[in-house]
Formats: sequence, C-alpha cells, structure tokens
Amino acid sequence: MGSNPYTKSPEAALGIKKAVAGDRVLLGLSGGAASAAAAIILQEQGYSVELIHFDFSEKFRAARAEFACLVDRVKDAEKIAQVTGLPLKIVNADGYFQQKVISPLQENGLQALNFESCSSCHSRFKIEFLYHEAMERKIAHIATGHFVRISNESDLGISLWRAKDPIQDQSFLLSRTRTLLLKSLITPLGHLKIADVERLLERKELSLPLNRKPELFCNSQKHLSLKYIAERSAWAVDRERKGYVLSADQRAISEIKAGGVLQYHWGQFEGLEKIREEATTKGFKSAAKYQVSAIDPIKHYVYLGPPKHLQRRELVLENVQWIATPDLRRIRELSIVSRGQRIEKVRAEALIDNGLHLRLVNDTDVFEIGPGELVALYDKELCLGSGEVYSGF
Repeated sequence: MGSNPYTKSPEAALGIKKAVAGDRVLLGLSGGAASAAAAIILQEQGYSVELIHFDFSEKFRAARAEFACLVDRVKDAEKIAQVTGLPLKIVNADGYFQQKVISPLQENGLQALNFESCSSCHSRFKIEFLYHEAMERKIAHIATGHFVRISNESDLGISLWRAKDPIQDQSFLLSRTRTLLLKSLITPLGHLKIADVERLLERKELSLPLNRKPELFCNSQKHLSLKYIAERSAWAVDRERKGYVLSADQRAISEIKAGGVLQYHWGQFEGLEKIREEATTKGFKSAAKYQVSAIDPIKHYVYLGPPKHLQRRELVLENVQWIATPDLRRIRELSIVSRGQRIEKVRAEALIDNGLHLRLVNDTDVFEIGPGELVALYDKELCLGSGEVYSGF
C-alpha cells in the first residue's frame, strides 16, 4: 500500500478554485453573516451564484418549539439577495427536516440513545437537500458558509479539513456528510480568518452579526435526546405494561442514595424526565443531573447515573463512516471531538464490523461521552470520519 496518504499537509485545501466561465453554484443561504460572505466570495470568484433559503411553516415551528434553530430568517435572506443582486428561491423544508432530523431523533429515543441532531441537520438535512435541489436545476456545484476546508486530490480523494481559523472550525458538523456530496461542495470561508469575513461584510455594507466564537450546537441540543427518550419510550411496549425503576443493586427508587445509579426499563410510561422528578422530590437532588451512562440491550435496561459514570479510559465506536480511509494496520495516535469534549491524543485500533476501539494516551485525560453520542476522528487537521459510541457494555 506504500506510505499512508492521510498524513498529507492540507495546503491544497487552503482556497477554492477560480470559476470557469458559466460555472453555476447553488448556495444555501441561512440569512446569517457566514452564508452572506460565502455568496460575495463566490460572486467575486466568477461563479454564477443562485441562492436558496430553507424555510419552515409557522405550524411546524410551533409544534417543535424545542428546536431553537427553527427561526424565521426570510427577511434577512431577502436583504442579502437584494444587496448582492443574486436570485433567491425560498423553499419549505418541513418534510425533509422531519425525515432527516426529527424521525432519527425519535428512533434513537425509543432505544434511549443519544442522537446528534445538529450534525444530522448539517450533514444529512442541509447538504443533502441542497444537493438534490442543485441536481434538479442541473447545477454542478453547491456551497455553504461552513468554516471547513475541502480538497480533492488524486492520491487522497475527497477530504474534509479543519478550518484555518480553529475557533470557527465546523468540520465536526459535516463529519457525517457523504463523499459524493463533499465532491460537489464548495466552502469558501474555510481558508479565512473571522476578521477577513467581517471586513468583507463591511465593504458590502452588510450589517450582520458574526459570532466570533460560535457554538457547534444549537442551544436545545443537550435537551433533545432526553426529551424524545421521555416522550417516545412509552411506544416501545404496550402501554398496559408497567415500567419500573431500580437502583444498580435492585433496590427501589426510594432507597437510592445520592450519587447512585438509576436503572430504567424501556417502555416505562412516565419516561426519564418523570424519573428525575420523582427521585429529586424524594431528596435525591443528584438525580437531576443524571445522564444515560450505559445500556443493556439484552435485558432492555437503561442505566442513568451521575456524569462520573461516563468516565472511562477506553471507548468503542460503531457505525463508523470514513471520509478519508486510514491505514489502521498499525496503531495510530488521533484526536477526537464530541459534543462536549475534545481530546488530542487517542490511540486507535481497527475492529471488525466497521467499529473502532479507542484508548487514551495521556493519563490526565478521560472520556466523558454517553452511549450513542457522535465522535469525529482527526489526524492533525484532517477529518477522517466519525462514529457513534457503542450503546452496550
């Protein structure tokens, strides 16, 4: 196989190619500063830019109030289109968002698993919807305002790299994007610093706020999984069947001590939030901070415990989706990013069935990641792909 190509420098991903006369690109315009800047850059690069804005009906927003990201930004999008002089189409995205984000979230809730709705929104909803719209219009390129770098080289293929500005990097959010879509995707902000983007908007007299330290996740992300676990778990079994809650040593919930573990049976009618309320009212205040720490798929038990129960030195990922296929015949040191954690030194080993076993290198580090959570894998600046934390023991 020769030398491993995925240690290559990302210099080829520092910029975007100049457009050939007549090149068309469909840009997903959120109505925010980043996508506005992307539109301006593509226009100046010589592309024939067309804008599309994904909107949601008021009824759809009202029924999903927990999604703080579903805001009305049509007027912002129209203002950007007016300033840039680019054509804008506004489409309703209710159905596609339901299919790509909400339905998988509900399905994971049935199994008491976490679900990375933000990554799914970016990789599986926004990019895929944009791609399908472009294909219908016979447009070869799609573009977004994500702060990531994408390259396509003969020896490495399609690759996703961290942004030049590490604070703005959003490669985690695109780590589940299929390579077919990455091949068509242009991300003009990946090679820029935040100050460059701000100067660009000022030059166009576009007064749009640009967060200098953006969150990788919407404010509602951390509450979504538990909400849907609570609401949907009752659907897993007959509603007549009574659920039950036990401590790790099989005692009743009233005997649980602070810092203990709750054992939850799938299908419990009240759901996890009800468990928290009951435990808290009985004086076990630590229960309010409990998280899903492990799952027994054989007995259909879900274990809730304090965050310390998530701490471990080893981790197993399943459903790994590679972007750049690594040579894991030899053990390698990688870095990882999850929703709430970034660790720079992790030793990786290949496993069967598209899984990956990770060990920590530094004694001071510890994994604090729950079952079902998404973990992105990196070799320096290169995003190798991502996987889900194994839900069993």
